[in-house]
Amino acid sequence: METLHPDLVRYVQNGTVHHRLVIGPVTSDPSHINRIFRYKKDTVAKAKAKRDWSTYVFRHERPYRLPALIAAAKKGLKEKPFEFWALVGRVWRDSENIHQHLKDWKQLWETAIEGRRACMSDEDIRIFDSLPEQIEVWRGTSHKRGVAGLSWTLDREKAVWFAQRFCSESRVPLLAKGTVEKDDVLTYLGERDEREIISMKVSIISVTKLSAVPSDSRESVAGSEAVMAAAR
Repeated sequence: METLHPDLVRYVQNGTVHHRLVIGPVTSDPSHINRIFRYKKDTVAKAKAKRDWSTYVFRHERPYRLPALIAAAKKGLKEKPFEFWALVGRVWRDSENIHQHLKDWKQLWETAIEGRRACMSDEDIRIFDSLPEQIEVWRGTSHKRGVAGLSWTLDREKAVWFAQRFCSESRVPLLAKGTVEKDDVLTYLGERDEREIISMKVSIISVTKLSAVPSDSRESVAGSEAVMAAAR
């Protein structure tokens, strides 16, 4: 009977392989996960040789696509500004743990390469160009440390939804309101109906406590107070 590929053995924890190229349970017959691993390992090597950075990055499992993007940037992706920024946008939209890698993301968004608008679709560019010079933005979170983040939205109700999504007795939903100068916006992303504004220079006007009940987005009168002002 086939055994688990030797390159995967040390990545097994609690019966699950958690490797940059494959994540999945280890069964009595690991041939399937071995086959996936061999295929992706070969594909990644070929993509790297061909400088096909999109394939290189997206053959990695989702939690490892940011490190793969950073590696690709060092290996030559930065020499292709349009492709670089398009991939930054794709990996950002695909990511589910932005807050855990905030430092890396800030460094990527601050990369001194022209053509950042390649992150946006034609429709995104049209909407962004139509925005005023000073933009009102919102951010929803269930932790005070999450108030000053990179990702904001033009849609107040979407921010309320984010605030209440993971709230609990120990995690109070908070709604931040801010403004940002258009020149300080890194990009606008309209996919998934989130109307997302990415910026490191949002001036926070107020932070308001919300009801913990997702179906009720009314602010709590007792807890409605500005807990932070003019912060960045």
